[in-house]
Amino acid sequence: MGHSPRDLKLYSKIIVDTKPWLVDPKIVPIPWRPVELPRQLSFAVIKSNKVINPLPPVARALDITIQKLEDAGHEIIEWALTDQHEPAQLSVGLSRNTKLTGSINSLLRVASRPSLQSLRNQGNPSQKG
Repeated sequence: MGHSPRDLKLYSKIIVDTKPWLVDPKIVPIPWRPVELPRQLSFAVIKSNKVINPLPPVARALDITIQKLEDAGHEIIEWALTDQHEPAQLSVGLSRNTKLTGSINSLLRVASRPSLQSLRNQGNPSQKG
């Protein structure tokens, strides 16, 4: 998105200054305002959801980032997720429920929206996206 925090700030300010809420009513009308950040920030970090672990290079990059933030005086909060196996199994079960996925795909068709990639051909094998 940008080469520096300054670039991101400029990009964000330009977008907000266009007042997109005047075109899209779903956008909350919040004008740009300068923010003064405290010297010490707090960052919550989830290293793993215990279902899918990050690849070693990603885990190493996360550890390096955490160390650099701590060295700069920022607070790191280890955010330990509760057991994610049950929600993962529930998600898989729901995605394989043919009545549910058929209903979701039907609603998406009525709304002229493409079906979700994860649900394609789940509700009806002969049905294409």
